[in-house]
Amino acid sequence: MLGLRGALFSIFCAAMLACSLAGMSEARADASAYCNAWVNSLIPTRTAPEHEKTRVEVGFWPIEIGEIDDKNQTFFADFYMALLWWDPRLEFEEMRFQDATGTDLGPAPDECDLNPKWIEEEDHIWNPSLEFLALRGDPSVRAQRLLVESDGSVFYEARFAGTFKAKFDFTHFPFDTQIVKFAAQPFDETHSVFLAPYEDYFEGLEPETLMEGASELDLLDWYLQRVSIGEETIRWGDEPYSRITYALELKRKPLFFVLSFFLPVLMLVVLAGAVFWMAPRETETRINLSVTSLLTLVAFNLILRDQLPDLPYSTLADDVNSISLLYAIIAVFVVVFIHVLKNKRRDDWIKRIEPLLRFGFPISYAGIVAFLFIQAGAYLA
Repeated sequence: MLGLRGALFSIFCAAMLACSLAGMSEARADASAYCNAWVNSLIPTRTAPEHEKTRVEVGFWPIEIGEIDDKNQTFFADFYMALLWWDPRLEFEEMRFQDATGTDLGPAPDECDLNPKWIEEEDHIWNPSLEFLALRGDPSVRAQRLLVESDGSVFYEARFAGTFKAKFDFTHFPFDTQIVKFAAQPFDETHSVFLAPYEDYFEGLEPETLMEGASELDLLDWYLQRVSIGEETIRWGDEPYSRITYALELKRKPLFFVLSFFLPVLMLVVLAGAVFWMAPRETETRINLSVTSLLTLVAFNLILRDQLPDLPYSTLADDVNSISLLYAIIAVFVVVFIHVLKNKRRDDWIKRIEPLLRFGFPISYAGIVAFLFIQAGAYLA
């Protein structure tokens, strides 16, 4: 008897569940039919008065910032962009539609989840037609979503990825701080669109909150210093453009360049100065050692130039390398000069010059390099 009751109860529950799912499916079908009928009734135009601007809220959420290329001054960005605006023409709360057979499609749903093609092709849904600044080539677009609320609010979200151009300042390279940013502004209808930060999408605009959201980015050779959101109106000719900018301030991790560039350069200068600790009669050995140091420093300079673009100014690394080259050249000339003095049997001059060179050469070099680093450090602080 209990087994029969249990079986009947199971059949009852299954039937109730099936009815519930069928009801949900029918509701979704009705909502889809309603939304399709509503969209087909629209025309692609902005209906706000001409003297009023449509406020479009813009939000960015970075997924990956990488491939920062110093030579070409570009970086790769993979991010979500969300847009939110209100269009009174799109209100459908009180609207009723019928299908081809004349059957009423029911009351309006709270929202319509539409195919993003409606906004891509601007068939019926007006959009602000934003473009990305400093984008190289066409971005890849995926994971699009288009929602229209019954009160006329439009929410569009998509994931974009592409390579962007940057303007880097290498003055203090490799202890430099750079800003990578991507910005959006209207492509047309610039007089009709006003952009503002999408606060809910940014989870607020407080610096601490923005840093939390970007802290998971895998930036490899960089430290994340600050995240900022900027809104501004700029002019190109007579045209005003409203712009939203998402910027990340990044500080380079200099350890690689310290170990692969600065340390070898400093050691080469020490090697060039070591000739003054050798006996004056070892002229050939002295010249070979100083010339080898000079040529190696020249090679390091070529390697450094290959890391950076052609710049109209010198970097900290350039300054250190130039001072190092100068001291290596001085070592070569001084060795030759001492050789000339030796041939003229001016040993008394050699005895006075050599002690000064042994200590004056490294101390003066270290002082100049220290001054350059202290100056760079004061600026960065």
